[in-house]
Amino acid sequence: MKVLVVEGDKQGRQAIVEALARVDRIAVTDAVPDLTSAIQAMSRVPDIVVTAAAFADGLIAAARQADRAPSIVVVGHDASRAEWRRHLEAGADRFVERDLGLTELREVVGQLAARQPIDPLRLLGRLAAGITHDFNNYLTVIGASLALYQRKADPLLLAEARAAVDAASRLTARLSSYARGEAAAAELVDLGALVTNTLSIVRSTLPSSVAVTTEVREHLVRGIVPELEQMVLNLLLNAADAMPTGGQLAVSVRGPILEVAHTGGPAPAKLGLDIVRQVCERHRARLRVQAGSIQVAFPLPG
Repeated sequence: MKVLVVEGDKQGRQAIVEALARVDRIAVTDAVPDLTSAIQAMSRVPDIVVTAAAFADGLIAAARQADRAPSIVVVGHDASRAEWRRHLEAGADRFVERDLGLTELREVVGQLAARQPIDPLRLLGRLAAGITHDFNNYLTVIGASLALYQRKADPLLLAEARAAVDAASRLTARLSSYARGEAAAAELVDLGALVTNTLSIVRSTLPSSVAVTTEVREHLVRGIVPELEQMVLNLLLNAADAMPTGGQLAVSVRGPILEVAHTGGPAPAKLGLDIVRQVCERHRARLRVQAGSIQVAFPLPG
């Protein structure tokens, strides 16, 4: 389910995003600091809006005008019955106290997500949007590799282009299988080799001002190859996007933990992070988002 977070305080906003990252079936697609940005983000039709009490009235009014109103959860410091009743009577679905660890918020959002009906067409649309996003990424890689090959006939550039074509073919095959109702098969995958291969595909598209370091070891995980490639692709490109003037990009696989770290600010590609969250959710992997670093911890293969 898509979640919009509206919180004026930067640290409070980050705390909510990190808390919700541990909730099944949840992807925070927008996290904004003010009502104007929140109303703009409402056009992307979130399923659930988590908001600080200061913005609740405006968001409830905006939700009433939407064709499909989201569930609204208000997070407040004042847990008095009067405050609780005021927000519920105004149209909020739930009011929760900002407790330590945001435990109540995670429970409430999890309950709302569990009761939301699953629309197969909507799921297919979200899947198609993610695949289109990544297919365009692969087309960019192919175009850049071929353009460089015209200047310098390096066999490695052709190999990168062919690898991108193969990865794009796996993406479209996955969408076709989903449309036919076929379940994707999980298999044992060498995470280190998959990360190395994906990095080799996108390396030619990274700016020369981005220095890449790797510490990648072999480790087997159980997963769906095209989805894992999507996840790694978006982690790498989001990190590069966060460094428009250059910096350090560090990629590591240590046992079941994949980490992509960079020296830039927050990456702007929200759809890319949404795809990462969805892949982690389906693979029961834990996602940890920090300033300048994203870690994915995979479970032991069963």
